[in-house]
Amino acid sequence: MSLPSPFVRVLASLMLFFVTSTVTACGHSGPTGSADLAVDRVVLYQSGVAYVERTGEVSGDEVVLRVRPDQINDVLSSLVVIDLDGGAPATVSLPARTSDEDQSALSAVIDAGSLEALLSSLRGADVRVHHDASRTRGRVLAVESSPSRLSLLVDGESAKFIALNDIDKVEFENEAVALRIRHSLDESMSADDWQSAEVILRFPDEQSRRNLMVSWVVESPLWKPTYRVLIEGDDQFVLQGWALVDNLSGEDWNTIELSLASGTPLSFRFDLHSPIHIERPDMSGYGVPQAVDLEPPSPMRARPQEQRQRSRAGRAAPSPDDDAAMGTLGVGQGRSSRGGGATFGVGDFEAEEEEEVAAGFDADDRIASAGSSAGVQELDSLFRFDIPDRVTLPDRSSTLVTLVNSEVDGRDKLVFQPDSGSSRNHPYRSLVLHNTTNAPVQRSPIAIYRDGAFVGEGITPQIAPEEQAVLPYALESRVHVDRKRSSRSGEVRLLQIRDGKLRVEREQHQIWSFDVTSSLSDDQTLYVQVPRQNNHELIVDEDLDVRRESDFYLVPIDLPAGESRVEEIAQIRKVPANIEVFAREAQWVLVSALEGSELRPDVAESLETVTEALEELTDLKRKVNKDRRLRGDIETRTRELRANLEALGDGDQHQQLRGRLVDRLEEQDELLSTVAARIVENSEKQSVLRIEIQELMRDIRL
Repeated sequence: MSLPSPFVRVLASLMLFFVTSTVTACGHSGPTGSADLAVDRVVLYQSGVAYVERTGEVSGDEVVLRVRPDQINDVLSSLVVIDLDGGAPATVSLPARTSDEDQSALSAVIDAGSLEALLSSLRGADVRVHHDASRTRGRVLAVESSPSRLSLLVDGESAKFIALNDIDKVEFENEAVALRIRHSLDESMSADDWQSAEVILRFPDEQSRRNLMVSWVVESPLWKPTYRVLIEGDDQFVLQGWALVDNLSGEDWNTIELSLASGTPLSFRFDLHSPIHIERPDMSGYGVPQAVDLEPPSPMRARPQEQRQRSRAGRAAPSPDDDAAMGTLGVGQGRSSRGGGATFGVGDFEAEEEEEVAAGFDADDRIASAGSSAGVQELDSLFRFDIPDRVTLPDRSSTLVTLVNSEVDGRDKLVFQPDSGSSRNHPYRSLVLHNTTNAPVQRSPIAIYRDGAFVGEGITPQIAPEEQAVLPYALESRVHVDRKRSSRSGEVRLLQIRDGKLRVEREQHQIWSFDVTSSLSDDQTLYVQVPRQNNHELIVDEDLDVRRESDFYLVPIDLPAGESRVEEIAQIRKVPANIEVFAREAQWVLVSALEGSELRPDVAESLETVTEALEELTDLKRKVNKDRRLRGDIETRTRELRANLEALGDGDQHQQLRGRLVDRLEEQDELLSTVAARIVENSEKQSVLRIEIQELMRDIRL
């Protein structure tokens, strides 16, 4: 943006005046810059904040800290100031924030690049104008465009006109005006440029040297983990993890102590910097007689006296003791141990990875190249990784630091987890990772290397210490799986006999059938995913290594090389129900109870009598049903004979045939009477037997 030369000249003089007035107002040798309090420690959290700790020796009774304006509220809410030599507590001050509307309007004027517009926006301000080797003091009246000149009210009595091109310097008598311009200049800068706001620490006494520790929590990019597992042979697994750290703080981090905290402590924004105004009642007319009050009151009418209340608001300032306590209890106050750690730039890490794969380094070489694991501390719901060596990270750059570099337990397995696409019929090569380190593995990408070659990658869940996780990393197309589901009923078990009724437990089976074909050259164990059914129990051998997840089971199946097999895996649900003793399954339930349970002799004797009676009842039912079918056949034959007799009529030519049909009809009637009598007799026996069984059952308690 090009600016007229008078405007550039005046703004330069204004900024010089601001710096001069600040130093003069201190009344001592001058404030200490925040550069003297260098960043010494940073703790990054996965909730979008960073704990920043500065230490250093300062002098005087004031320390000026320069922070980004967007960090002011975070600094105010978390600032801790400690004099490590035991000095008196400090007070904290910063310029008040003016209204956003005023700042935006003034920023727009400054962006326009016009001295005429700037001075016009400050109409009424007290200024001292340097022009033509002289100075004029007055209040801004107006700025004229033609001719281009400034008019000042001098001594409150006369106006003086000064050509804009003759102005060399403008000083503001009112510090608030200068502060507004400073804020507007900051606001006019682009978002990518560094802006600073001053936070001033004032001490009650002036010391030649003061040893300070100042800390706060501010918004910061998340640190991002990434892992890899190196597999050598069948039994050596090395877990390596790094964290990608971004420094967007606006200043370099030089040889700082760096810690990374997992977990998500609560953090939020809260505007403490902006002044808060509340609506107050206007009491200007209180006690002042109004025109209507001067009139005499109307007869028989009374006006009640008005009651008014005032509202007040106040804010309590935190005490220095509270700040110190916050610093003592806050996370990130410890110091990391010293050791042989390693820090990688992003480019260095990628180059090293390519080189080691090409050269075929062994596992020991790769372990040594990654450096030492970070120290780990557990703090409530957090784990903190303390990087062993100090870290240097320039502003607006990123780096990789080592989190973990340690041997762990692991197994390489085939896992069938049907999802979509090819995985519907093929299993995954999967790493069963047992986190034997003392730190959690974060959710992140993980690359798998076997004998120096990349074989796949996956995503890790959160794996706490001593927990295991299954990490799919490649599809195995040489194994084909078809999965089918079916259901069937199972056993019925006697639970109770009460009031002549049986309380039983029925089994309902959900069956998953896996038809597996392998073209691999060696035997494998395939873990198949079986969805968990609510209120069902998995029926497998107790010796099997079954993984039980929240929504499914992983059940191992032996998979011979080059062969096919079908495996059924059942889940059983047991459902209680009441059945009558005469139900079809009751006799089988009672017989099973007699054969498989240790019953009291009296109960066993009664149940044996009941089962015998049920067998007899079943036999009677069978006889009655057989006779009923026979009776039906006889009745059908009888109807046919009667129909034939009617068809023959009474003629003499068919007398011989008619006689034979009459004889057969009499035989059928006789047989029908016999069968009907047997049905009645056996039905009566059934009724009597049912009553006897019911009476026997009422006396049984099981």
